[in-house]
Amino acid sequence: MLVRSQTVFSGFGKPLPRDMIGAKGIQIYTPGGMTWSKKSLIFRNPPYTIEDPTLGQADVRVNFGKLAKSFEGCSGKVDGLPCVAGLIRREVLSGKKSLKSPYALPESEWRSKQKPSFHTLADLEKLIEKKKRELSEKAPSGLAAMRF
Repeated sequence: MLVRSQTVFSGFGKPLPRDMIGAKGIQIYTPGGMTWSKKSLIFRNPPYTIEDPTLGQADVRVNFGKLAKSFEGCSGKVDGLPCVAGLIRREVLSGKKSLKSPYALPESEWRSKQKPSFHTLADLEKLIEKKKRELSEKAPSGLAAMRF
């Protein structure tokens, strides 16, 4: 579930328009299969691909939208799901339609696989050295001689 941050913190300003929720929203979900988690709800930032999808993701979204539009006007439930969702599920699972994109990136090229963390160990070591230099340059003369 994606929630506007202003919904959670309602007293702090004007709510964002719906098209901006991806950038400023908060995802709330249950741990599901994570049996080690004792949290009933997990809060996290939405993935960056909400607003900046890869070519393959954008293509899949277009394919999904076209398929959903083809079932426009149906009502009720299909397989326990709302009509359009149930019909999409039937089409995709039966193999009649595919949402896969020819532009899909191989897993090795996913941004999360290339650099899974914001900083690598080498980045952090460089940052520490830079901070040490800055600290020694700003320190009074007596402290400048201290070693870190």
